[in-house]
Parts: sequence; structure tokens; C-alpha cells
Amino acid sequence: MKRKHLLLCLFASLFFVTAIDAQKQLSKQLSLYIPGENGSNSGAVAWHPKFKRYYTSMIGNATYPMAIFSDKGHLIDGNFEAGADLRGLWYNATTKQIEYNCYAEGGVGHYILNTTGEIINRETDKEGSYQPTDQSVGTYNDKDKRYLFPDNKFIVYSYKTIGGELEGRTTLYLNCSSKKQADELSDQDMEDRQAERNTTVLYTGIKDSEYAVLNADMKVIELYSAKTGLMTDKKRLPESFSTPLYYSFNFSYANGYWWFFNKDNRTWEGYK
Repeated sequence: MKRKHLLLCLFASLFFVTAIDAQKQLSKQLSLYIPGENGSNSGAVAWHPKFKRYYTSMIGNATYPMAIFSDKGHLIDGNFEAGADLRGLWYNATTKQIEYNCYAEGGVGHYILNTTGEIINRETDKEGSYQPTDQSVGTYNDKDKRYLFPDNKFIVYSYKTIGGELEGRTTLYLNCSSKKQADELSDQDMEDRQAERNTTVLYTGIKDSEYAVLNADMKVIELYSAKTGLMTDKKRLPESFSTPLYYSFNFSYANGYWWFFNKDNRTWEGYK
């Protein structure tokens, strides 16, 4: 009788765990189609909480299109140019602005919005390069009020002000969940692991899992601690996931959604 009761409890526990896993599984919720024909890559999706709108663009040229979408993914405006060769794009809760960094020496700036969230102009805040590599996709840490820029070795550089002193540097120990694993990681192992992953590093705001990296080979989102650089969690993409994955750009996080850009149809696909 006790054995039967134990088995029933075991099956109930397994069912509960399976149900929880099913709830956590990512599924596609939104799509953002960028009109036009110019450009093939996109850098990021930014969410404005006041206007409840998404902002994104094609990258590679200042003349490439920018687009604004509603919280339901409906296109509001897509008939204007980005005005700068963007890489990173983010909402700054301190300045209440949609800000960006550009390729190489293109500098950093922000978009001027009207009272309903449409873009009416753009301003360059600083000219020159303030990032570790020409292609760095910048982002912003609202909690600590820090600008973040990754390099192609998965080191994240943190600045209080653009062009100011370096405030912090976090090396992400790819696929290492303990200090022992990180200490045993050879340079060759690190290079091999870097080659499997998209070079964009996202800021999530999730405690102890502040940074996210896309393992394109394994179709897994890996989460890392901003304090230690160690991996703290993983999110496997669903078996039904069919969006092509890339090794640079085309990966973003905004408004609690994981975004993957499909270059074939110019669409950001949001998973949650």
C-alpha cells in the first residue's frame, strides 16, 4: 500500500514538473515586418513603455528604413529612413528617449518623438567611436543606469556615460556554470564556443541572469550573471522553431519578449 502511494506521488510530481516546463516553453507571440527592400540585417527592437510602441530598423546604411509598431505588432509608420547606420537601439528610462549607437565612428544619439510617439527628428549626441568594436550592438541597463557594449570575445563593457570612464567589465564564460569549469576553460575551448554563438549580448534585467547569449548551433538562449559571468540558466527554443539563426545581429530582447529577425521575410518574431 505504501509502495503504491509512493508511486502515485512520484507520478503526480512528474506530471507537475512537466506541466511547469510546458508553461515555461517559449512560443511565438508577435511579428514585426519592416517594409521596404533595402538592407538585410536588423540590430535590435526597442520598447517605449509610455507610448507602448516598438521601434526597430534595418542596419548597414543611414538610408535604410525605420519602423514603429503597436504593442500588438501592427505597423504604425515605416515610411522613413533611420538617418544613421544603427547597431544598438534601446529605451533609456532616465532620459525617456529611444537612443542608439552606430557603426564604427558613427557616434551615439537619440530620436525626438512627438506627443504620440512618432519620430519627428534625430539628434547626434556624440560623434566618434565609444564601443569596443565597430560592430558592437549597444544596449542599456536601466537598473544600474549603465550603457553596455559587448566585444566579439563576449566581454561586456559598462559605462555610466557615453565616452566616460569604464565602470566595469564582465567576461562571459560560455557554457560554464561554475568557477571550476571557467578556470579549466582553455583558450581554444573558448574560441570554439564563441564560434557557435551570436556575438550580440542582450541585457535582460533578470536577477542573476542579466546577460543573454544565443547559441545558434544548439538553438538555446543562455543566461549569464552580470556579477560572475557564469551561466545561470538556459531557454531551449521549441521544436517548432523555424526562424533562421545567425551569428551576428538579428537577436534582441524587449518588453519581456525574445526577438529573432528573419532576414528572408524582413520580420522580427517575438517569443515569450
